[in-house]
Amino acid sequence: MTSTRLRLSVAALFLFAGAMLDAQQTRILQPDEYGRWEQLAAQRTPLSSDGAWLVYGITRSNRQNELRFQPTAGGDPVVVAFGEQPAFTDDSKWAACLVGLSEDEEAKLRKDKKPVRKRLALVNLATRSVTTVDAVESFSFSPSGSHVAMRRYADSDKEAPEGGEVIAPGTPLVLRALATGQDAAFGSVSELAWQDKGSLLAFAITVEGAVGNGLQLYDTASGVLRTLDSSAHTYTGLAWRKESKSLAALRSAEGSGREGPTHTLLAWADVTNGTVKTLDASSALPADLRVVRFRTPQWSDDGQWVFVGVAPWQAKASADAVDRSRRVVASSTNPDELPDVQVWHPKDTIVMPKQKLDARRDRERSMLAAWSIADSRLVRIAQAIGEEATPIKRSAKALVVDTNAFAMERSIGRIYGNVWSIDLASGKKTDVGQRIDDHTLQTSPGGKFALYLKADQFWTVREGSGAAVPYAGK
Repeated sequence: MTSTRLRLSVAALFLFAGAMLDAQQTRILQPDEYGRWEQLAAQRTPLSSDGAWLVYGITRSNRQNELRFQPTAGGDPVVVAFGEQPAFTDDSKWAACLVGLSEDEEAKLRKDKKPVRKRLALVNLATRSVTTVDAVESFSFSPSGSHVAMRRYADSDKEAPEGGEVIAPGTPLVLRALATGQDAAFGSVSELAWQDKGSLLAFAITVEGAVGNGLQLYDTASGVLRTLDSSAHTYTGLAWRKESKSLAALRSAEGSGREGPTHTLLAWADVTNGTVKTLDASSALPADLRVVRFRTPQWSDDGQWVFVGVAPWQAKASADAVDRSRRVVASSTNPDELPDVQVWHPKDTIVMPKQKLDARRDRERSMLAAWSIADSRLVRIAQAIGEEATPIKRSAKALVVDTNAFAMERSIGRIYGNVWSIDLASGKKTDVGQRIDDHTLQTSPGGKFALYLKADQFWTVREGSGAAVPYAGK
């Protein structure tokens, strides 16, 4: 009897082991199953303001991607196929995302020489309903969450010239009230900016031929539309002061014999009362400098200053210079006969391939300056390209990092700079530190102290004193 039990136990053991081996054998994945592999894709703003909704992407190997708006309390998600760039309203009642096309659909449109257009998906988080709007290039919610601004595509595929000096004509703008679904349409909008606390939307109109260009203000609460300024010039750099009705914008102005425009600053302390202050830099800057639009104006916290970018203003090439440049153009179409000469100045700190990659960015570099709203005075903060200046919060001062002094060291990864502060009212310059690691440079929330790293030691400097004290970390 015992022998029989032993034989049965051994047999059962072998059967169990065989079953385990069969279960552990790896099945060969078939090609038609490759596309089922999924990967989570994190989003820039993954949670709604109230934390009730989570958005994440699903990326598949077969490119059948999707966005999922998932209730954090559990339940089925709202799925948007080919969704991208999601956003929630601040009141957590709505969400939206752009909707692309599958690879096959894109390929077919391109083959037929038809434009590829994205759509907008609007998600009502209370009802879980999804509404789509065709041909939307970009969108933005109002801070209150009551409206969504939808930028349409341009009628043509014309691109702005390289260098960004010419503003392309604007595109249609549709402003939708989310509660009612009612739309307000505006034409040729080239730039827009929502007031961060309020119901106001400022936008620039740019029309081909410049007839009808202007800066307009729309109140979503009352439905009132006002023209703030109009001319044959272009308007850019719309900037609101935080939690206020103060608005700044740049209006272009041509210069005789100069490449590209300069800009006049328009500033409203309270945009609702219509009083504008026009600040023209032509009398405050040398003839070879201009205010550029590549740096968006920035208000100081107290509204007494507006920071702008100033850059060299190149003279237009003379006809004789153009003629001389044409003489050196190769006429041969044979690649072996074309010149391939690159001239690298021995004082250049950047290798030529990177100079080519950074050419456009370098053309758009500027020097920080500040305009006093009270007396229309322009203060030059940075005196040369390469002096990187930053306004100090809650103070009438700015921090300047001179990167030119250590340009060669910086090109090989040794990040050093000389730092000083500028008092905007008096123009007084106070040294903060020499040859410091400016990547670690920061100011305190109140703007009274600066912190930086030098020689493996953190140092603090009280603004205005210039005396550095070792930071003990206590």
